[in-house]
Amino acid sequence: VPKSINNTVWEEFCVHWDKDETKATSVTNSANRKGMDKHNLGAQTIATLGDRLADENDGEPVDDFVLMKTAHTNKHTGEIDDGVVRDVLSLIETQTEDEETRLSQLQTDLD
Repeated sequence: VPKSINNTVWEEFCVHWDKDETKATSVTNSANRKGMDKHNLGAQTIATLGDRLADENDGEPVDDFVLMKTAHTNKHTGEIDDGVVRDVLSLIETQTEDEETRLSQLQTDLD
């Protein structure tokens, strides 16, 4: 028993964690935390976020990149917590910048 925990409380913890229902919930929650695509929207759906962002953009829908970046950015840290999503969005951003540079160079060559 950890010194910082009362014996009675520890015994209650043990009873709680020995229950099959508690173990099943723990396994489910653990798997959910490991899953890809953690967003920071709470109960709000991606569709609702899209509608809200469109309203803020004078009724013009935002592209999927902006939508996903907004959905996955932590409001407190400004960072994307999910490493997979962060890597994918970074790759898309790099490819978009490269394509814009290439198109700009083509336009310059044509002029």
